[in-house]
Amino acid sequence: MTRAVTVKVKVADLVSALETTKKRLQSEIDAYDSLKAKHEKATKAWEAQVAKIASQGKGTVTEVRKYSWMNGEVRVELKFPAGTLPEQPTAPESVVAHDSSIQTIDNALKLLKMTTQEEVSTTAYKDIIDFI
Repeated sequence: MTRAVTVKVKVADLVSALETTKKRLQSEIDAYDSLKAKHEKATKAWEAQVAKIASQGKGTVTEVRKYSWMNGEVRVELKFPAGTLPEQPTAPESVVAHDSSIQTIDNALKLLKMTTQEEVSTTAYKDIIDFI
């Protein structure tokens, strides 16, 4: 037999935790453009390193394709021995969902700031509990 567990949380603590999360999400949004620019710069440097390694003949040609319909473009696929290539830069984590998360937090904060209760049941805020 499963019993439901009801937990009461102080409204002030919940507001504080949500505001902290909101600030973190907003700072990630603010930093994203800078991180993306750094990633693009690092990716260009990585591509240059790979091209240099390829020009040194360290890779084995696995396929050559000519695309005559694209201005005679030729693509060459190379396979490199393990450990030959530098580590590829990792892209920054997307912040696309942060805007909707911040909106959800804002809505919850508006309601919490209007309440006269000192404590609130966590079951009433199951939609925002993941933000804490």
